[in-house]
Amino acid sequence: MHDYPCVNYVIRRMLKVIPLTEEKLIYDLNLFLGKMWNQAPEVTMSEEYWNYLNVILNKYLSTLPEEIVNKIRIVYNNESSNT
Repeated sequence: MHDYPCVNYVIRRMLKVIPLTEEKLIYDLNLFLGKMWNQAPEVTMSEEYWNYLNVILNKYLSTLPEEIVNKIRIVYNNESSNT
């Protein structure tokens, strides 16, 4: 599925590539991240957490510029960026 230790790691990396102008997306990701603060890492690797991240991303990706979507995709898929 993913080569990340947990979903909160992915969210933190995504927040680094999302422009500050995308306030609603940033807010939703931070809200989700805040709900995980006391969860064990093995819990945040669960399908439930990945599915919830997908719900958040699907809510916003269609409205984002392609460049931002590609950066988010690279982080999500744990790919290397050549930029």
